[in-house]
Amino acid sequence: MENVKLPDFSDLELVKDRKECEDKCMKNCSCNAYAFDGEIGCMIWNGDLVDVQHFANGGRTLYLRLADSELVFCGIGQIRVSREKYPV
Repeated sequence: MENVKLPDFSDLELVKDRKECEDKCMKNCSCNAYAFDGEIGCMIWNGDLVDVQHFANGGRTLYLRLADSELVFCGIGQIRVSREKYPV
């Protein structure tokens, strides 16, 4: 998700780049999302994503970890996220 206010209550991890941050999240079964900022570092969310807001411009990129059941396979090389609505 691009251009968002990042959720509250993240855990900080010491890594050097976004790929290492992604790896930390993928190795943690409780990880729901992650973001990497050159100044702040790697932020990982293990619980609810609290106070996420989408901006027209600005904000940060939040990478969501989704279960296979939340993805729809449309054909070779094509995947989209299910349009299910969940309470916030």
